[in-house]
Amino acid sequence: MKSFINVQDIGPLDKAMAEAFEIKNDRYKYQHLGKNKTLMMIFFNNSLRTRLSTQKAAMNLGMNVIVLDVNAGAWKLETERGVIMDGDKSEHLLEAIPVMGCYCDLIGVRSFAGLTDREYDYAETVLNQFIKYSGRPVFAMETATVHPLQAFADLITIEESWSEECGMWSENSPATDKSLQGNLTPHSSLLESQKWC
Repeated sequence: MKSFINVQDIGPLDKAMAEAFEIKNDRYKYQHLGKNKTLMMIFFNNSLRTRLSTQKAAMNLGMNVIVLDVNAGAWKLETERGVIMDGDKSEHLLEAIPVMGCYCDLIGVRSFAGLTDREYDYAETVLNQFIKYSGRPVFAMETATVHPLQAFADLITIEESWSEECGMWSENSPATDKSLQGNLTPHSSLLESQKWC
């Protein structure tokens, strides 16, 4: 997988869910996968749960973690193309991305909507610049339009709830229903839950 932007990017959902439950039961089983690998987590916006859970998951996989808070503890980065950089931003993102890629094996990006330019926000410009210029696999830790880590965690929670509360086994639940895989958002999964409970 080169990038993880939507839940669909992880491939067959039933296999991903089975692996997630396996890891939940033995959090350190796959430490060898991350040995001598580094995750760089880049935050353009604040985070608590996503930051802690992603960092801990990477450590459970044996990875080293570098956390970069853009605009707080690092040089402010310009993200717009074609602007004159005469303000408080010392470096352009397009120059910084390849440098960041040299120090890691995997990049996570958190960049919210600016809410001033809908087209720019929906284009996921910052995230897509990392995908294009870093030379590394990239995953979204929440952007203007997606939060695949939360969506997948929601599906795990829904699966556990159905198994426990509805008496359904994983092969009968919405989380593994092939007809729902094109529409896997927490909202749509919750709406579909009426079919199963």
